[in-house]
Amino acid sequence: MFEFLNRTPAWLTPVAGAVAILVLAVIADIIARFLLRWLSRIAVQSTESNWDDALVEQKVFRWLAQIVPGAIIYFGIGLVPGIGGTVGGTIAKNVTAAYIVLMAMLAIAAFLRAANQIYEGYEISRDRPIKGFIQLGQVVVYIFGAILIVSTIIDKSPVILLSGVGAMTAVLLLVFKDTLLSLVASIQLTGQDMLNVGDWLEMP
Repeated sequence: MFEFLNRTPAWLTPVAGAVAILVLAVIADIIARFLLRWLSRIAVQSTESNWDDALVEQKVFRWLAQIVPGAIIYFGIGLVPGIGGTVGGTIAKNVTAAYIVLMAMLAIAAFLRAANQIYEGYEISRDRPIKGFIQLGQVVVYIFGAILIVSTIIDKSPVILLSGVGAMTAVLLLVFKDTLLSLVASIQLTGQDMLNVGDWLEMP
């Protein structure tokens, strides 16, 4: 038996470990989805608040559940003999970390949409909508999320990418000038309550 173990190919151990981690991640994904779906269903049925309904409708829990298998793969790679500490293991960890950041970014964006959905159920939303602020928050989340994803994949500090983004700011301002102006104008109109339904506008 010991002779058989000594004759085992060197590549078999890391491959078997990687397959075991992937299987464990799939099982964890199924369990996490089931638990979050079960808990969200109980919350929806047992509470009168609309927060849980909006969170379920905007799939916040779905994106959060995707973080669990990513975390298992990320921390499990270093435990597999022959993979942890190698170039392939480092690349796999970086890609998995970028996946976790992506899921967290989508969860935050979905939470912001849920917050806007809840706010639109109140009477004050007709006079003071916050959709412009929500969209601005989503843009900020997507920008920082994209920077973190790229920096994680290339294994560099986000500060380096931020310095490069600063050089492209002038170009982006010129390309998206009208879009940015309309976004700022909508935020100013909403924040300062400058325009309401029924107002008259006059142009010379």
